[in-house]
Amino acid sequence: MTIVTNWVKVSVLVPCQEGTRRCDGFVLVRRAESQRVQTVTDDKLEALLHQPNLTNNKERELRGLLRMLDSIRKGDSRKTEGLGLQLLEIGKSLSDKDGVLDEEWRVILHDPLKFVVARLSDLASSAKLVLWQDQKNDVPRVGMLCATTLDALYVLALFRVEERSESVIGKCRICGKEFPCRRGKRRQTCSNKCRKQKSRRNRVQESDQEGRRMNSDEEEIV
Repeated sequence: MTIVTNWVKVSVLVPCQEGTRRCDGFVLVRRAESQRVQTVTDDKLEALLHQPNLTNNKERELRGLLRMLDSIRKGDSRKTEGLGLQLLEIGKSLSDKDGVLDEEWRVILHDPLKFVVARLSDLASSAKLVLWQDQKNDVPRVGMLCATTLDALYVLALFRVEERSESVIGKCRICGKEFPCRRGKRRQTCSNKCRKQKSRRNRVQESDQEGRRMNSDEEEIV
């Protein structure tokens, strides 16, 4: 995925594994050596968000943070607190003291977004800022190089926090589904399919109104 920030486009990258056919480019890791890399897309983050029965605690934690971010954005404090409690249980270790957990719970209650950002920042801390070169383009680009796909998903999740902070929830005029949209935008549908359906509906309504207007004009003439 390529993230557009206020300054540059940032791609999220992982090293190509042996036998991988698709590699998108390379980064220079030493003076005369390069490391082949591939981009990680936001689709993988969406797949994790909707994947049932996760057994890996790290993946469960990331999914919980994403769901918590969504509930914060919707203003659902009850769901936010429930997800926060589950995340404390997932991340709890034998060395954790009750005072530390109590403090994190207070943060969840009073500033849940701060809790999500702090967790994601810790999880994504191993990512490195690099210049990489796309195979299709000789111009160097900025990228975040991550050791594993899961590390890359942490970075994508952090970018999602920034994106969602500038968004609001819209409700589709056709199917009723909720969707994120930028502040100031007047988007009224959740997808191209619903947008086309709304356009057809508008044309029918305009045709009916025109028909009624013409009938009204005829009645006035008579």
